[in-house]
Amino acid sequence: MGLPEGDDPSDWYAGHAEEMIRRAPHDSKAFESDRKKVWEIFSKMTKEADCWTYVKPAQRTQDGRAAFRMLYDYLGANNVNNMAWEAEFTLADGHYQGEKKRWSFEKLVRQQVDQHSILKGLKYHGHCGIDPGSEVRYLLAAIKTSTLDPLRPKSWQT
Repeated sequence: MGLPEGDDPSDWYAGHAEEMIRRAPHDSKAFESDRKKVWEIFSKMTKEADCWTYVKPAQRTQDGRAAFRMLYDYLGANNVNNMAWEAEFTLADGHYQGEKKRWSFEKLVRQQVDQHSILKGLKYHGHCGIDPGSEVRYLLAAIKTSTLDPLRPKSWQT
């Protein structure tokens, strides 16, 4: 497959990615070596994660390009909604009833901040994210002890 004919190279391709794919030699030893290196990276990253199920079909051929495509499909629009739902559920389900052996106010705040980061990161994938007011409301709703009542509105106090 050669390069297309024409006067202006920018007219030859639908976009930069297509141009890079068409110009890259796909039949060389370097391509095969790179494909396997990418596979090694993806397999290490995903072997212990839920997404391994989606990447595993590329294991037999050790095709990093196929693994990337499968991982990309896994992280598509449906997964954005799933990740948003999970983050919002974790925020709504969080609670603090006072200091415990394995749960502290600091851990609650860390959990909340982690979920805020997930929701903010999903903005790059079309999700609306989370606004600062909602961040505060989730935190205040998670406080289930009267010790921190001064932080909460009177109507929310226990």
